[in-house]
Amino acid sequence: FGFIENAQVKQLYDKDVFCPADFLAGLQVGDAVDFDLLISQKGQPQAANVRARAKAFSGGKGGGKSGGKGQAPSIGDAQILIGTVGTVGPKYGFISCPLVQNEFGQDVFCPATLLQGASSGDQVEFELKVNEKGQPQAHSVR
Repeated sequence: FGFIENAQVKQLYDKDVFCPADFLAGLQVGDAVDFDLLISQKGQPQAANVRARAKAFSGGKGGGKSGGKGQAPSIGDAQILIGTVGTVGPKYGFISCPLVQNEFGQDVFCPATLLQGASSGDQVEFELKVNEKGQPQAHSVR
């Protein structure tokens, strides 16, 4: 196993991201990577789907829609996160996620059709995408 350093995760969880050795094959210490962030049942950050960051990636420091932080996904990219269903209305609802709240200062918008069967307080996994206005939106909620 190994660990991935990520300033936002460290700030929220006071830990680096745990990563099973199988996901690190072919990578070297210091390589920039993208990964899906999961939170274990013990509340600890874990990496999944680790991949080397593409050379053309422009979301490093000073880039991206996130006010120069470079940590949020750009339009079309997605991160898989875990959050808690907040309000659910007839047309839309919101998912609360500490990482998103820290980055964007708001909860994640989600169409009600993706929250069918979910109730306020339920924990869900979702793909985070950023719309053209720079707002966080949930996709593929499960």
